[in-house]
Amino acid sequence: MAIIKCKMCGGDLELIPDSTVCECEYCGTRQTVPSADSEKMLSLFHRAGKLLRACEFDKAYGIYESIINEFPDEAEAYWGLVLCKFGIEYVDDPASGKKVPTCHRSSFESIFEDENFEQACENADAIARRVYREEAKAIEELRKGIIEVSSKEEPYDIFISYKELTDDGDRTLDSVIAQDIYTELTNKSGTGGIYEINDHLFEGRYTPTNARGKREVHTVYSKTKEECEAMLEQMITEVRAKIKAEKQQMKQKASALSASL
Repeated sequence: MAIIKCKMCGGDLELIPDSTVCECEYCGTRQTVPSADSEKMLSLFHRAGKLLRACEFDKAYGIYESIINEFPDEAEAYWGLVLCKFGIEYVDDPASGKKVPTCHRSSFESIFEDENFEQACENADAIARRVYREEAKAIEELRKGIIEVSSKEEPYDIFISYKELTDDGDRTLDSVIAQDIYTELTNKSGTGGIYEINDHLFEGRYTPTNARGKREVHTVYSKTKEECEAMLEQMITEVRAKIKAEKQQMKQKASALSASL
């Protein structure tokens, strides 16, 4: 039998062949586990789980992506991406004595609309899918609570101070960074951003999440802000169409695979 660590407490889990759900004998949590018995994959899950429990979410995310690149049908890897995105850490609940999730990151997007959550459910069997949805429900309640509290906060101003020009009349690095910060804070989600590199060069940047759940950067350049805005808008339309088509292809492939089993 292969051994992997509990996502909640770090205790050893005994993986039973052909089973995608087990119960930790240390914390008593019923949880999903990898479906494939591959030493390489389980080693990667071990590393990712250790980082996840240490709240090193970005590093864990990268390892889960590596697992998906080699094992694209592994539901547990997609669920790992979900846990990283929402910054999930499992802590002891004094009232119940159970491990419960807490969010270190939040999102305006529901976990049930998350692409990786959908992939986890599509690739999971009925038992694991039920556990994913139960855990997702608890995380969603946390997310809603965080959004509700933050929505009641009074708006506040952010003051950005920097030196615009050097003694030679060139733009300072601080001014470029300050403009990037300002653009990120004022842009609406999903619209991309325009960045002034110098007086005669503008960059349009769009960083969507692709069909595999990985962030990718797309850029365009122009001599004027107006032209750059038009080019950026066209690029966003094209990139969104491409990602949508890739998602559809992945769903068709998953459906065809399920039908053949």
